[in-house]
Amino acid sequence: MSNRAWRQCRVAGWLLGASLLSVAGLAGGCSKPKPADEAQQAPKYEVADDDSADVQPPVQPPIQPDVPPLLPPDLAPATARPPVDDSPAAAAPAAAVPAPAADSAGGEVPQTNSLPQPPALAGEQLDTLAVPDGSPQELMQFIQQQGKQLVAIQTQIQQGRATPAAMRPALEALLEAANRILAAEVDEATRKQAVETKAGALLMLGQVTPDPSWGAQIREFATSVAADPSPAIAIEGRTILLGILVGEITQGRSQDVDALIAQVKTLLADDQRNASVLAVTQQAFMALRSVGREEEAREVFSLIANAFRDHADPQVAMEADNMLEQIALADLQIEMKLNDVLLKRDGAGAAFTDAVTQALQRPNPGAIALERIGSCLPQLEQSGNYELAAKVCELLRAAYKNNTSPRIREFAIEKSDITMRRLNLLGKPLDLAGTRLDGTPLDAAPYHGQVLLVAFWASAAPSCKPELLTIKSLYDKYHAQGFDVLGVCLDQDTATASAFVSENQLPWVNIADSKLAEQCGVEMIPYLLLIDRQGNVVDLFVAGSTLDAKLADMLDSALDAAPAQDPDAAGTP
Repeated sequence: MSNRAWRQCRVAGWLLGASLLSVAGLAGGCSKPKPADEAQQAPKYEVADDDSADVQPPVQPPIQPDVPPLLPPDLAPATARPPVDDSPAAAAPAAAVPAPAADSAGGEVPQTNSLPQPPALAGEQLDTLAVPDGSPQELMQFIQQQGKQLVAIQTQIQQGRATPAAMRPALEALLEAANRILAAEVDEATRKQAVETKAGALLMLGQVTPDPSWGAQIREFATSVAADPSPAIAIEGRTILLGILVGEITQGRSQDVDALIAQVKTLLADDQRNASVLAVTQQAFMALRSVGREEEAREVFSLIANAFRDHADPQVAMEADNMLEQIALADLQIEMKLNDVLLKRDGAGAAFTDAVTQALQRPNPGAIALERIGSCLPQLEQSGNYELAAKVCELLRAAYKNNTSPRIREFAIEKSDITMRRLNLLGKPLDLAGTRLDGTPLDAAPYHGQVLLVAFWASAAPSCKPELLTIKSLYDKYHAQGFDVLGVCLDQDTATASAFVSENQLPWVNIADSKLAEQCGVEMIPYLLLIDRQGNVVDLFVAGSTLDAKLADMLDSALDAAPAQDPDAAGTP
């Protein structure tokens, strides 16, 4: 098992308790992460929440860096964000981090597993757990082999054929091998690896073994390591001790925030600070937030980012740069300035544009800025701030067109291009073409001179049905005045779509044509476009709850100028 894997295991161990996530974190270093292009693809069209017809389109998930992730997913820095006063998420406390419970003797009682005991290991597996009477080099090879053993056990756990307690024999073998290495005369690098192995084994054993003595052993070992004359080894012990304190504070077993902050500062000032220090100090930040110490949390977040910004490990340095980007974005208060735009306050548009411009002036802006700024676009579109949305797209494309990360660059350009595809529809006629659900071509002539709503939907999307029923009531109300609807179904199976239309008695024409969805930049459904009597797109994000007033205004003002035609010839479906 790699050195980094054990560092990840150790951090996950003291913070997360006996869970499958910890097992995955332990084994994660034994296999290469999947490339980005093998990641599960998101659905082509997002679906709005069921409980709101005016729901904002969801923002694409933040893009991960091109390099493999440094930390297990449960410790990823995306969970460690600086508190932002103007963001609703800022007020949410961090998730509690488990810590061992105290026993009557003052030690820690590890989390126990109440699941049934695992099946016995096969004989050939037990043979591999015999620790060899060999040299330190042979013992290190044995430790590497046990990494594979733990991966095999992890597979059994995931398949439901074992519980995390099945790891105990392999962990005990690792502990014995590490103790033998530490008892021998070895160089500092080997001793450091043995210390890391023992720390990881103790922490994991404390999770999978119902023995209250493990907690005391972990603390005692960490204390002794923290006093090691080698700085590279001593920091391992101090890292574990901070992790224990983080868990105690999060679970309310300690209120010693001053000690927590002091330990964080000591670790960050250490020249030996590494990925484990980054992970545990990020969790310290989360612990401070969980107990309401926002000011101290801000300070710690900034200290972490600046301590690792020039780290020799490029992955660690990249993580620190992401944190610095979050700090800069928090200072710019982009969300607050967006809110001013939505409230139509004087000068809000210029202030918002200036904040976005500043956020994107950093050399090679990253995924954090892209996520935060990109999330503003749907709100700008839905509120009718189309020119401002176009300006943001222009700024995003300019800032990311030469980004060193291909994935971030491509996502930024795609996001701005799709948004501009929608914005460019405004004030222009929409080419209405496609195939009706009965297989005949669409005749667009009956829609000339009508106020037309183009509704994109799918029968399997739960939020589409109530939206379509709202539209149906408006169709009944305004159809005689010159209002019509064209449904664009995104179902793959037209038979299913036709059954849905019949069941819900939708009276308008529906076509099955995803090309129109592509042309209109549809990213979520239901999605509604409004076209005036002149055939031009006038609204990109109209919703059933606001459509009534819009139709009343459009039809009343244009009723005399453009008499309604009878669209019944278009027929259904």
